[in-house]
Amino acid sequence: MSPSGLDVRAARALVADLLAGADHTDHVDLDHEQLQRLLGCYGIDLWDVRPVATVDEAVQVAEAVGYPVALKATASHLRHRRELGGVRLDLDDGAELRAAFESMRQRLGDTAGGFVVQAMAPTGVATRLATVEDP
Repeated sequence: MSPSGLDVRAARALVADLLAGADHTDHVDLDHEQLQRLLGCYGIDLWDVRPVATVDEAVQVAEAVGYPVALKATASHLRHRRELGGVRLDLDDGAELRAAFESMRQRLGDTAGGFVVQAMAPTGVATRLATVEDP
């Protein structure tokens, strides 16, 4: 018995479209919107991620989504790597967010890639999903 709300046909169509538009078919890196659409076909929701270019923009986004928030660098080598300084969690107000943004920007420089602000998920088990196709 399958869970309700699955749309496997839509997922297959999306994957076919993504592969057809790819330069190569050995792998395709999906952006957040593509991941959100694909996982949504299986009833999995992703937290909204909003790119920010300046500290003022970060505060504006945080106020819109509501505190506490997470501030994350977008460079792939820093994703999910708190120990490397690419993630700051549980920022409770504009002052904490401003300090975190400036600290990360100074420490990481251009290696940060950019920054995103995201509402904090409730306490629980952190989960990261990755796949590899083994021919």
